[in-house]
Amino acid sequence: MSILGFAIFFIISHIIGYFIAKTGWKIRHLAALSFISTFIIVWLGFLLLLYFKGRYVQFFVDGRISLNWRAVDLFFVAGMSSTLLTLLLVIVVWSIRNKVF
Repeated sequence: MSILGFAIFFIISHIIGYFIAKTGWKIRHLAALSFISTFIIVWLGFLLLLYFKGRYVQFFVDGRISLNWRAVDLFFVAGMSSTLLTLLLVIVVWSIRNKVF
């Protein structure tokens, strides 16, 4: 099932990359927009998932930043997944523009 999921993800990213390549966006704008939007979506998704499961995520104590291990893991997962998705999307757009596919 993971191979099928990766194939579907690659086909969808190729279709999105094709439309982005045809619009003529600059890759630096695309990378920033992709990273920020993916980070926010993944961070909020996992934050809500942990909240509904009864897990305690702590960001602040007495007005000071004090992250517990779940908050650190949340930032790590959101950062790594958004970095990976941004890298793949930039590679797909670059390869379409340079006619690799």
